[in-house]
This record gives sequence, structure tokens and C-alpha cells, in this order.
Amino acid sequence: MKIINHIMIVCVLAALQVHGSGVQLSDESVADVFRVRHKSELEPFKTKLRQVLKQRCAIQDRLEGLATEAKFFDSSNLENADLIGDIGLTFDQRFVDSMGEKYSQVNAAVYKDSRDELTVALCALRDFCFRGRSYTETPAVRALMSVDKFLNRADLGVRALDIERPDPHDLMSRWENFLEEIKGIQCLLKTHSISILECTVSLKSINQDEVRGQPRSELSRLCDKSVLRENISEYRSCQVACLTKKMCGLLNVFEKSFEQERSFRIRENPLVLLQEESSKLTLEERRDNVRENLDKFIQMEREISARLKRLAGCAHFFIRYDFAQDVRRFPQLGVAHADWYEKVVKKQVSEFLDAEKFTAGYGPDLLDILRVLHERDDCIVFPPIQVTCDFQENDLCGNLDIFIKILEEVQALEESQSRQQESLQRSVFGVLCDQTAQATLEYQFPYIEILKSRRLGNLISDQNKRREMIDKHLLAFSDFLKIKEYMVAPKPEPVSLLSRLMFWSAKK
Repeated sequence: MKIINHIMIVCVLAALQVHGSGVQLSDESVADVFRVRHKSELEPFKTKLRQVLKQRCAIQDRLEGLATEAKFFDSSNLENADLIGDIGLTFDQRFVDSMGEKYSQVNAAVYKDSRDELTVALCALRDFCFRGRSYTETPAVRALMSVDKFLNRADLGVRALDIERPDPHDLMSRWENFLEEIKGIQCLLKTHSISILECTVSLKSINQDEVRGQPRSELSRLCDKSVLRENISEYRSCQVACLTKKMCGLLNVFEKSFEQERSFRIRENPLVLLQEESSKLTLEERRDNVRENLDKFIQMEREISARLKRLAGCAHFFIRYDFAQDVRRFPQLGVAHADWYEKVVKKQVSEFLDAEKFTAGYGPDLLDILRVLHERDDCIVFPPIQVTCDFQENDLCGNLDIFIKILEEVQALEESQSRQQESLQRSVFGVLCDQTAQATLEYQFPYIEILKSRRLGNLISDQNKRREMIDKHLLAFSDFLKIKEYMVAPKPEPVSLLSRLMFWSAKK
């Protein structure tokens, strides 16, 4: 039984050997399929076609490597899904401006526009590259690959390129390599186009016999010169030309973005210096800076609000005041001054009382943020602030003087708070420029983002309006006090009262 089995195995192996040798095409079969008298006529075309298809595989491998790099750049800042690299912040021009005068000189808006354009281009490149292999494997290409395999009796056997990647933390070096890779693909495409033309020329040197009416295989039809010429032409005009145009467009975008990136990252950029300074502190220390700066900011806001509320309560004196009695006591004032007081001074006071809405600028949401940063579950309650405003009955000049002095205190506090607000914004930047902040700070990080993106920006706008209001009223009341004191002084100095009166009347 064992002998029979051995005999059967030997017979099967012999049969497979005979069958395998039968499916291999002989030299005559190649000549028959191409309908040429001498196989040597096919050698130039055979060599050029293989060269074209190997170049095509090399281009595809490079495109896939390019797509990997594009994915790296596109996801280099996972916290805000923006291409920021080491800097780690979505640039908001108003936020950058709010950090101080030298920071407002940074054109973050242009940089962010370039980033947005770059992000779109990277997504387009990545998608195009990942679709590259299926995109270029059209029926025309598959036909050419079948002919090549038939001529060379083997697959292309092209291996994917091993591209050395630079340090992932050295963003600019990766950028340079990325651009060089695109330029390398462009050079390869130029060489590829020349090879395609040479392949077309070599095809012309083949002299094919006419078809004699016998049944033909699919392969023999693919080997017709007209079919080969059509497939090569379609591949060159549709796939290669399209890819060349795509690479040129993307290179222009990426080179522009690279220059923008390089110019933005120079040490003269105050944001870069601030990031370097922040990196010397731990993330927890930076968070503590935000909390301390917010503490001081809110305390200053409370000082300002307390004074404005107290003034609003006292300002009714000027509305109730009977200026006509001053005209009776000091005839040199005249009826015109009494009319001016009614129309101009009282209007200024009414506007000041309406502006009391600016006195509660910090709001409950900033207190909620402060509570989270202090890691407290209960509400934060501040002690009351006492402001003295000792208005005297019927003492217009004395009360004006008190009113003006408190407004000057508010003005000084506004300037200090403005500087404190800039410190607060810079400390917020110090947290947000760290790409580990979201994962490390967990529940506190969203509150810091809110502080940066919404609430603080609205508060700054309110502060600017309030500052304009304070400056306007301070000027108006100061000038009115000077005029009043001059008119009742025993020896007035020469001054154009009429021009001053006309000036304030025009502002009513």
C-alpha cells in the first residue's frame, strides 16, 4: 500500500511539472501575441515600459510617505485640532492685543489665516495621497501592467521606500524635509513624463503583422500598438498631468506657510519669548499664576465698582441742585450759565447714573472660574469695600471737588487694572501654549479656555466703554468746576468763558 502511495505522489508531481511547463509562454508565443517576426523588436519597449511602471510605483510610495507627514502636521496639536506645533494656541487677534502693547504688534490674524489655509491644504493632500494608489490604478494602467508582466515574466517587485523621519519635536526640520519630499516627487514626475514619451517612441519601432481572423485572447488585444498607445496616452494626460498640477499647487501653499511659520517663530516675536519664559515653570505653577492674577483683577474691579456705586448714589445732588440760586447770589454768572447747567451738567450726571451698569463688570461667571481654580466647592464671598463720599448740602464747588477726586481715583485704578488684565492674559497664554494642559489640568482647563475666549474678552470691551465714560465725565466736571470757581472769585483771571460755554453746549 505504501509503495502504491509513493508511486501516485511521484505521478502527481510529474504531472504538475509537465502542466507548469505548459503554461509558461515560449519565445515564439511572445512574438505571436505581439505579431512580430523577431522578439528583439520588443526589447526597447519592454525596457521602457518597465521603467515607467517602476517609476509609477516609486511615486506612489513617496505619496504615501507624504500622507503620513501630512497627518503628523495636521494632528500636531490635538487640544484644539489646529496646526500649531510647539506654540500650541489658536491665535485670536483680540486676545493677543489684550496682552500688552508689544504683543498687539504681532499680526496674529494673518498668521491664523495662513494656518487655516494650511490645515485645509494638508487635509486635501492627505486624502489625495491615501487615495493615490486606487486613483492611479485605472483600467489603462492595469492593462499596461498586464502587458509588462507578460513581457518580463515577473511582477514589478518594487519595495516601499524607507524615508528617514526627523525628530518629531523639531517641527521646522520636519517642515524642511516635507517640502524637500514634495520637490523630490516633482522631480520624479518630470523624469517620469520623459520616460513615458520615450516609451511611446519605442512603441513606434514595433512592426506588427496584420490580424488574420483567428480567435484572439484578451492579452493579444491589449498588445495592439493602437491600444498600447491609447492606454499610455490616457495615463500620461489624466493621471500624471493631474498629479503634477496638484503637487505644484500644494508646494506653493506649503512654501508660503513655511515662510510664515519661520518668520512667526523668530525670537523677536514676543509670543515666542513668552512661551520660552512660561516653559521654565511647571504647568501647575502657571495655573497658580492665572489664579493669583484673576484674584487681583477681581479685587481691583470691586474697588472700582464700589466707588462708582457710591458716586452714583451721591450724584443725585447735582440733579436736585438749584443753580438759579447761585445766579441770584452771584449775578456775574448770568441766566445763560443757569441754562447751561440745566442742559449740560445735568445731562452729564444723568449719563453717569445710566452708566452704573458698568459697575458690576466681573459677574458671577468669573467668580465661578475663580472658585474652580481655588479648588473650592463653596461660593467665594469678598468683604465689603467702604468708600467715603461726604457731600455737603448746597456746597456745589466742594461736592464737585469730592466727585472729581473720586473719579480720579477710579481713573488710576482703571489704569492699574488694565495692566493687571494684561498680566492675567499673559498667564492664560502660559497655560494654553502647553499642549499637555488639557490632559493634565482636566476639569480646570475648560474654565481657563472660557476665561480666554469669551468672558474676559467681553469684560475688556466693557472696561473700554467704562474708561471712556470716566474720562468724559472727569473732563466735563473738572472744566465746570474751574468755570464756577472763576466766576465767583473776587479777582478773576482773563478767560474766554463764552468759548468754554459754547464748547460744552455743543457736546450736549
